[in-house]
Amino acid sequence: MKQFMCVALVLGVFVGSVAMAQELIGDGFAPATPAAGLKGWGIFGFIGGTVKPVGAPGDEGALLTTERTETMAGTETWEGCLLRTAPIEVLPGRKYRLTVNARGEGILQVGVFEYGWKYSAKRMATPSVPFPLVYTSRTLTFDYTPSGDAVMYVRPFFQISGWLKKAEMRKPSFSAVLGKGEVSVKAGHFGTTPYGRVPVVIRSTAWPVRVLLYGPSGDSGPGGDMGGSGAFVEVFKGAAAQDGTAGQELSVPCPVAAGVTEGTYHIVVVDPDSGATAGTYFNVLSPARLRDFMAMAQKATLAKGGRLVFLGDSLTANFPNRNYPAIVDRALQWGIPGETQVFNAGVGGDTIARMAARLDKDVLERNPTRVFIFEGANSCKRPYDPKTGKMGEWALPKDQYEATWRDVLKRLTAKGVKVTIMTMAPGDRSILAAFESQARGMGEVKNFWCLPEDVKEAVAIQKRLAAEFKADVIDTNAAMLAAMAERENSKGKEYLHVDDGVHISDYGNREVAKAVLKYLSGGK
Repeated sequence: MKQFMCVALVLGVFVGSVAMAQELIGDGFAPATPAAGLKGWGIFGFIGGTVKPVGAPGDEGALLTTERTETMAGTETWEGCLLRTAPIEVLPGRKYRLTVNARGEGILQVGVFEYGWKYSAKRMATPSVPFPLVYTSRTLTFDYTPSGDAVMYVRPFFQISGWLKKAEMRKPSFSAVLGKGEVSVKAGHFGTTPYGRVPVVIRSTAWPVRVLLYGPSGDSGPGGDMGGSGAFVEVFKGAAAQDGTAGQELSVPCPVAAGVTEGTYHIVVVDPDSGATAGTYFNVLSPARLRDFMAMAQKATLAKGGRLVFLGDSLTANFPNRNYPAIVDRALQWGIPGETQVFNAGVGGDTIARMAARLDKDVLERNPTRVFIFEGANSCKRPYDPKTGKMGEWALPKDQYEATWRDVLKRLTAKGVKVTIMTMAPGDRSILAAFESQARGMGEVKNFWCLPEDVKEAVAIQKRLAAEFKADVIDTNAAMLAAMAERENSKGKEYLHVDDGVHISDYGNREVAKAVLKYLSGGK
């Protein structure tokens, strides 16, 4: 059996790969498909060009004409460019194909702009191929493999240069080129420590494979480390080639370097020949935290066949595979393997009324044995009116709020479902107060979120209803406030919120997961 090669992780070395069940498998990395028109494409501003629609219904296209632009150096050029508006996620080592039906006059450059992360403004490279245009439409094809392991996103483009040149284009397509092949990975542990090890097993029908590591950006914002806009995305950490024997499992220990940021990490294994992928998520925790999580996961008192549904808003839905239900799921699958299933029923923007409207479809149809409800920010946000200088009522007025909660609890308990209410999360006032001050100063119409008195009232309602319906309570609010106070006292960097002051960061999700696991293991 051949030795596993190293993957650089931040300041040290990480070796390995682990098992993934999420939407990034398969074509999830290349969602664009052929389209009749050019919806989703736009002019890339600084290059310029004039675009107008052409064609009949069902055969729509766009005519791109060059126009004169002035470069930063002061020289003039004639350029035009169509660019995919939204970036597309790609995998290093996988093959992709960009095609378009085009005709016209001039040289059409077909290619992609490569970026290191979703919101990056810095272009890493621009692989492309020139095609001389003719007056008869033909299919132009650019076969593409990311030029480096750090490439995570691309924006396909079509660019034409020269005085009054034209390109008429239809049916752009960007998709993965997949062959026959299978890759699988599985992990022996849900987490490790900086300088610890994660045991993993890889199997592939063809070798070598590429092993790619992604993790928290560590991006800083008003919410501190992990609190910037980059908190919502993963960034590339390292990669390596790994050889093995076709059809046989390769078992390797995966060491993690000291000094890495705590949080959720993601490994993806790619077979470059077939484009087959697999991967997993795991958590890096301090030694003390990892011991706590392991002890709680092993003590969890859940009957075999348990089905846990987490009902909530964006605090439950955000950070797919990195949010608190995912962390709880991984810990339970390690601590009491095969005994429970965990379902995430979070939807961004939901109030308790919207949750009530989808309760049958998203919760009851899953035949849950336990339902956890975690909400509040959307229900009790208030609109600020700069004309009067006053705030309006809750988005879901208080009487409706309590009545809707009562309706949800009645429907769940009538089905014999055990309900656990997770009290409303606090916001980060150091961030939210600044937004509120800005709105007042600038006379802006704005929603005010998580005002302390509103959070306190929502929590009181939730606890009162829990007592009425004999539902369990996880005091998430108190747990997060304690963690926030601890960070404040220690001048630490583990901010629980991202830079909007409402959504919770990797650290915030860790604290909520800890509160849930503590409850499941019999703690208060």
